[in-house]
Amino acid sequence: MLIQDQSQRNLFIEHLEELWAIEYRTLEAMPTIMDKVTDMGLKRILALHYAETLNQTSALRGIFKQLEITIEGSGNEAFDTLIAEAAEQLQRDDLTTPEEADLLVIAICRKIEEYEITRYSAAAFFARALGLEGVFRTLQTVLTEEKLAKVKLNFAAKNIAERQPDEIAEHIGH
Repeated sequence: MLIQDQSQRNLFIEHLEELWAIEYRTLEAMPTIMDKVTDMGLKRILALHYAETLNQTSALRGIFKQLEITIEGSGNEAFDTLIAEAAEQLQRDDLTTPEEADLLVIAICRKIEEYEITRYSAAAFFARALGLEGVFRTLQTVLTEEKLAKVKLNFAAKNIAERQPDEIAEHIGH
């Protein structure tokens, strides 16, 4: 294997380990996030995405096994900061309606999805560059799920905001 290929493989493995840590932390955080939600449509979206996230960790585990890599990803400082900020935001006491709390949850979840989308895109790029087409397709499938989760969150935000006074809709940019 060329040095460049080994360097790319090492970067790819780092991305996979990072994704593992991100998905694991997401699974830890989601029950707390879901407990804050009052809108039944949003609850369903989050519950379905929780199940997808479980499947995504299985997909990542399969990739690690296929590539004969031991899972070593234990954390990601940037994502851990994002999760800590989300936990802090969820403790706010200045939200006056359940809908405001739901919109806050959506904003938090959208940030998480955007972070995951960026990371899965990079990992898929490395998989393709390394000629790992099966792994690439698996990562692309997960990437599509993450993008669809963001679309569903946007749809939920629009529905909730449309039921609210104009000032709430302004806060979420719709």
